[in-house]
Amino acid sequence: MAQDETYRTIVYAEQGGARHIIGSGGQIVAESGGSIVIASAAGTLRMESGATLSVYSGTVFGLAGGNLAGDDVRRILVSELAGDTVIIGQGAISTILSILNLPKNVRTVILSGTSTMVAGSFWLTSVSQGREVFLLFGGGSASTASGTVTVSTSGCSVIGSVGTAISGFKMNMSASHCGILLRAIEDNIWAVISQYGDIDD
Repeated sequence: MAQDETYRTIVYAEQGGARHIIGSGGQIVAESGGSIVIASAAGTLRMESGATLSVYSGTVFGLAGGNLAGDDVRRILVSELAGDTVIIGQGAISTILSILNLPKNVRTVILSGTSTMVAGSFWLTSVSQGREVFLLFGGGSASTASGTVTVSTSGCSVIGSVGTAISGFKMNMSASHCGILLRAIEDNIWAVISQYGDIDD
């Protein structure tokens, strides 16, 4: 709703007193020692479509009696610490992986290939500090997966298992699965935390 231009102040109580309006350029500021309270359990802080919640570095959120750093809140809200599992295969008639870039909002990626796979390439992209992802090459059955998936980087870098920067790594699948756990130790810097199976980094 646009500001009622008949008012002379940017922040004002609407006629009837049911709402306060903050016009363009206005702010509600809680100074040091002040607070904004939602007193009832039924109270709601609502953000409409297109609104932005800015969480600045150095802020602290008190949740259920404990503190949570603003940077961690930011990563949780964009699902960098949360996420689900995604299985990436070749598709019914394709010979390449159906997804080439690491999807957002996932914690575990299962790469599944067969002997017909000809383009086993996968890309790590930009990431926020704190995100973890586990890559598994093999799928549901060791007998149905084979070959090599080359994992490369774009907009980020990787610290290998011996602590030096690498341009990527290869996940090799033959008679058994292989997997690697990655953690973003800084924004756009992945680090190899652990691995098993035949992985060349």
